[in-house]
Amino acid sequence: MKKNLLLWIFCLSGLLISCDKNQETFDFPVTLRAVKMVKNGDVRMFIGGKEQFDHAVLSKFTDTDFFKKQEENLSGTMSFESADNVVFNSNESLPFSVKKENDVFLFYSSNSVITDNEYEGAQRFKFLKYRAPSEPLPSGKYRTSELRIGRGDYHSIELSYMAYEYHTSALSRYSGTVFNELNGDLSFLGDRDTLAVQSYKIHYK
Repeated sequence: MKKNLLLWIFCLSGLLISCDKNQETFDFPVTLRAVKMVKNGDVRMFIGGKEQFDHAVLSKFTDTDFFKKQEENLSGTMSFESADNVVFNSNESLPFSVKKENDVFLFYSSNSVITDNEYEGAQRFKFLKYRAPSEPLPSGKYRTSELRIGRGDYHSIELSYMAYEYHTSALSRYSGTVFNELNGDLSFLGDRDTLAVQSYKIHYK
């Protein structure tokens, strides 16, 4: 009986030690630096929700400096003050709150943005895969914030980065960069709307 009890205690102790080894622990603060920027394929273009593969059409966007020079933007740091708080780049003091879902990091800016249209429904941002929720205000406007996406752990992260040009049938033109990913559903694009994107991953270690 005593031998069986000792054997049971020994097995339980081994199981607990094994579980502890499998749990990752991190000592904060942790600072990661951008070391590499990888292009995810070529520029993709969509007109009216349908992807275009005609080289002559694509070259109107791919041959511009806007897309060609994005990889020159590799720089910066990510400083985790804790598991729930990060600051991008040493010259920025604006913190982002951190939510982690498995290996996906959701970085929410603490800086609120006031918009006339609901962010989640605004045509300009529907092409983003991840969008921060918007809060209606008594004034009729909406409050939201920037959301950045990364994957990995606190020692190594791939930050999503995307350059885009968006031309609407109403002759509105938008271009810029976001730390986000392309929405798989682009059916919202009008027949004459054009969206061109170049996706990247920025590696931080």
